[in-house]
Amino acid sequence: MNRIINIFTVLILGAFCSMVLIVVYDLSISNLHLKGMPYKEQIFIGMSLLILFLGLVRIQRRWQGMRDMKKFSNFSFSTFVSKSHRIQAIIITSLEVLFFTAAILFCRLFLELNPEYVLPMIAVLALIILESLFFVFRLAKGGNSFRVGFNNEVIGRFDREMSLYYFTGLLKVELYQKDLLNFGYRDDLNMSFPTDSIAPEDRKAFRDALIAILETKNVYIDDTLRTWE
Repeated sequence: MNRIINIFTVLILGAFCSMVLIVVYDLSISNLHLKGMPYKEQIFIGMSLLILFLGLVRIQRRWQGMRDMKKFSNFSFSTFVSKSHRIQAIIITSLEVLFFTAAILFCRLFLELNPEYVLPMIAVLALIILESLFFVFRLAKGGNSFRVGFNNEVIGRFDREMSLYYFTGLLKVELYQKDLLNFGYRDDLNMSFPTDSIAPEDRKAFRDALIAILETKNVYIDDTLRTWE
């Protein structure tokens, strides 16, 4: 889900920056001048609101996932997300912060010329950056929200967002190159589980507990998973 949100965010921000550049400096596209286009300010505000909406969806999913994972109490197996996986999440989130910061710096170039075009976007991006920085702090701190656990029905993992792997409809579980578990479902649905989210010292306990549940559900278990550590 984060990937989809990020793709739409990049596309909308790219369109916004391009339009601001073209309108403010009266550039032309195939002899088409957009400076005289009606409702320019409303269009830029609308694009800012779209970025705000996408940002709020990301924020809601993050904090709802943290709350849900923290409240899970009926896991038959539970462990913290590995430190290396949290560091990876910190790096990705920090890169998002840098991207939004660069967008703000771009918008600042037009503050003196047409502040009404860029001020709403600057405010939206600043809000997203502040939330992301706070989330980076929570990632670095760790805690019960950043866990991997499962019971007889589902595997749950939260790092940057909640990932759920249900056992219903599951046909096979395979290990690929010791860094990825593939959960194969009916209708050719496949879901990937990064094994680096489990700390090395917890992998054997995770493997044995997972296999014990899978064997009760008549799920094919790859031999490489049985020997994975």
